[in-house]
Amino acid sequence: MHLDEQLQQHLFSLPMALKAEVLDFVLFLEQKQERQAKDHLKALMSSVPASVNLADELIADRRLEAEKEQKDRTK
Repeated sequence: MHLDEQLQQHLFSLPMALKAEVLDFVLFLEQKQERQAKDHLKALMSSVPASVNLADELIADRRLEAEKEQKDRTK
């Protein structure tokens, strides 16, 4: 028997008041997980602009280096 099936059997055997407490706790955990996922997504999204700016700076630096090397070769 799978864990979820065992949990359901135990839940059904509880008195109604305890079932409500268990289901409230499950709802709390689901909401907490959703908040954490949103916070994680926000953190990832806030780091994207910084990464893009860093990449742009690196590309610009490499272009300048390449132009400098090309000028040095033509001298």
